[in-house]
Amino acid sequence: MINIDLKFDEILVDEYIDVNKTILNLNNIEGDLNKVSAEYRLFRESLLANFSKDVKCAIELAEEAYKSASFNNNTFLIEKISIHLGYMYTNCMNFEKAIDYYLVALKHNDHPRVINNIGVIFHILGDIEEAYKYFTTASQKIDINHSERLKSIIYNNIAECECEFGNYDKAKNLLTIAHDIMLSSDNPIGTSSLYNSYGLIETKKNNYEKAIEYFKLGEANYNIEKFTLHYSDLLRNHANVLFELKDYDGVIEKLTLIESLRLEHSLGDKNCNDLFLLARVHEQKNNYQKSNKAYSEYIEVIKNNEMRSIHTRVENLKSKVKLLEITKKVTALERISQTDSLTGIKNRYSLTEYLKRMLASNQIKTETSIVLVDVDYFKEFNDCYGHSLGDDCLKKIVNQLAVVLDNKDNQLFRYGGDEFFAVLPNISKKEAVKLVDITKKKISSLRIPNKNSKTCKFITCSFGLTTIKDINNMNFKDVLGVVDKALYEAKSRGRNQISYIELS
Repeated sequence: MINIDLKFDEILVDEYIDVNKTILNLNNIEGDLNKVSAEYRLFRESLLANFSKDVKCAIELAEEAYKSASFNNNTFLIEKISIHLGYMYTNCMNFEKAIDYYLVALKHNDHPRVINNIGVIFHILGDIEEAYKYFTTASQKIDINHSERLKSIIYNNIAECECEFGNYDKAKNLLTIAHDIMLSSDNPIGTSSLYNSYGLIETKKNNYEKAIEYFKLGEANYNIEKFTLHYSDLLRNHANVLFELKDYDGVIEKLTLIESLRLEHSLGDKNCNDLFLLARVHEQKNNYQKSNKAYSEYIEVIKNNEMRSIHTRVENLKSKVKLLEITKKVTALERISQTDSLTGIKNRYSLTEYLKRMLASNQIKTETSIVLVDVDYFKEFNDCYGHSLGDDCLKKIVNQLAVVLDNKDNQLFRYGGDEFFAVLPNISKKEAVKLVDITKKKISSLRIPNKNSKTCKFITCSFGLTTIKDINNMNFKDVLGVVDKALYEAKSRGRNQISYIELS
């Protein structure tokens, strides 16, 4: 009798290393599956559907196979199907279900691939320290029975974390090891992710032209690899570098490709960072109608996407990952969901929720002033003095903003990279202008050098103001649009200015 478990084991070794070989082998065993239970046939059909990019069908078939395997207590298939479902749900950004299935797989086999894949989820959610913990644990569990390619992938993931930590030499050493493993193979699968990591290192070091060389090499490998989630990440990193180089048409091209991949593979909601970048591109191209549209869509996606990714998912992850002692992750996500990690003030998500609650509940009984703050020539400051001093600069500015704009009933939020948003309840236009002028002088008094500023040899800020007098027929977009125009006017007048526009 044919040992079908052994057959599947041999096929799945090459599952994502040589897709064509895997498909051929799956087709070759079709006849053998008539002699075994239904879960094997369903699992095979699910694998083939996934390779054909019919993700919805692949998940439905795998779920059916999992139920059948569980009913028959088929521990071999329970493990294999769980890993398969975990991978597909991760690609669909459904991290709760992915964690569910990865935990099932770990009950049967403490496999480094599964541990690595859990690390990938935390990396996507932005918790690099937690991801690093899982990647390093996975690397320690690699032995001679595991493929060298898996080791290469894990080293690559660790290298990305080291890059985020600023350990560029350590990251490059790990990538060199991973690359050597790839080069020793006849199959190039995995090199795309390596080039992405190389590109990230060069980006962090502001070597943008070199970064683009690596990103292009990574993109060239996509037609071979077909790892959609990784490819979107690569395109996103490439787009960010093109923005720094002012190649705005190039940015739009990459973002358009990301969106087509999202639609083609049903990858969930739009990425809010992509929308934010698109808005900035159109703003630089002076296409303010498209810019405002992208900003508006960005705000809407934050609630539908980020809240689900960070806030709501925390409660689900608490119970699901307790087995793996990931309570540290939960605490971090709860903090991240409302607070900016660099400055300690409330973040943009918190702002949108606060304003929508305030406007919807008719809490505005008297005038409420809104302030949007932008640090002048901050990119030039970062380019000249480095991101570490840039972070210190932002912290000092926030300390001064908070003295005036974040006390009693006033609320201060980090709105973007170098933008801050203040809500001043019961503060009239006249009072707001006075408070902002005091704040502007406090920031100037810091005398933080910025030799690349075209306004002043020290760091300065521009301020846009408006005042809410009547909340009838008004929404968050109205407020944001007017205060953003006021800020643009202040910057157009030479920066280090205060501009007020009436909210009609």
